[in-house]
Amino acid sequence: MSAPLFNSRWASDPALRRTPTLSEIAAGFPAGAAERAVFNELMFRLALSNDEIANAVAAAGIAVDTASDNQLADSILRRHRYVETQTFYVPGTYATLQEALAATTAMAIPSDVIIRIQVGPGDQTFDINTGPAILSHPYGNRIEIVGEPMTGAFPVEAEIVSSVSTTEATLRAKWPTRLVCTGMHGMWVLQGQLGLLKNFLIIGDGTVSDWAGVLAGEWQNFDGTGGLRAEDVYCHNFGGDGWRIHQSSRVSGKRVGASFNRQNGFRIANMSNVQISERFLSMRNLGIGALTLDNSFLELSTADSDISNNGSVGLSVVSNSLANLWSNGANAQRIKNNGAAGVFVSAARAILKNSTVTGNTTADFFAEIAASIQLISTPTGSPVYSPATNVVGNSNAIIKL
Repeated sequence: MSAPLFNSRWASDPALRRTPTLSEIAAGFPAGAAERAVFNELMFRLALSNDEIANAVAAAGIAVDTASDNQLADSILRRHRYVETQTFYVPGTYATLQEALAATTAMAIPSDVIIRIQVGPGDQTFDINTGPAILSHPYGNRIEIVGEPMTGAFPVEAEIVSSVSTTEATLRAKWPTRLVCTGMHGMWVLQGQLGLLKNFLIIGDGTVSDWAGVLAGEWQNFDGTGGLRAEDVYCHNFGGDGWRIHQSSRVSGKRVGASFNRQNGFRIANMSNVQISERFLSMRNLGIGALTLDNSFLELSTADSDISNNGSVGLSVVSNSLANLWSNGANAQRIKNNGAAGVFVSAARAILKNSTVTGNTTADFFAEIAASIQLISTPTGSPVYSPATNVVGNSNAIIKL
């Protein structure tokens, strides 16, 4: 019995092969009838294989070239790789942001390609059925999620008033594109990087919970290294933190904010870092305005920032962490009227330049347990210090001025 398939190498030796002449082909393969049937079977199978390859190449949008020996590989890669910069529209190309992100999951993104997800105006609603917008993509740094441009300037201190609904109305008027979350996170970068998140107001339902507006990393399973660049992104009225950045994750960018979140405006934990170069606002959160802990880093090299009117500490830096609030603008870093200390540093370090720290409930600057607060310039507002400046106290802590 003959083998069901031909061995692809049985005639690979050039000494065993030759091209038939035209006369031999015209005569119908004169080696004999039995041999001709075997030859025809081989040609038939080769033709089927060639047709199948050609179909795969054509289905990938490539013009078939019989002289090419790499089109099949290109067609396979094209089905799993974006070959050019593209913009997907929500709604339009996809109905929801979640669907757009899911479509990118199985696709490689080369270094010269950017995938932009353009989200239109209005409310994108997230709940237990839709889930959050999750990014966990090895090439996520080449993905941009962009809303409609803001219709007003980034909020200032006077616009974040004591009413949560009035403040929300003010924010809605500035951001045409909104993620509105009920019992759910907003944007979650689990692992990998998101190239850009821009022009989004992310609104929670205000119910006490652990939900966050922007979440990078995840502490229960210790999934980390999530990160993103954010511009003109604001988190309002979440049951947990406005921004929760942890497990070796990071956020960089400019013009970010948080208000009326039931825990903290910003939580930066577990060897994570946040670096903002322009406009930082964290106001009227029930907990801490900006919490940096567990070997983490906060840098605000901003033209101005407001960390004010929070229910607890304004800026808290603890457990071997570092906060660097540095600006060349006069009184650029404003930390005022918080429910506990303005700046609280414990077993950690903080550096401030050109700050206004005043009106905080327990003390404006408080250092303890081998902590160090370095004041590069004299803060305005007649702040209260504990311990007194340039005196060691509160368990070997110092505030240097």
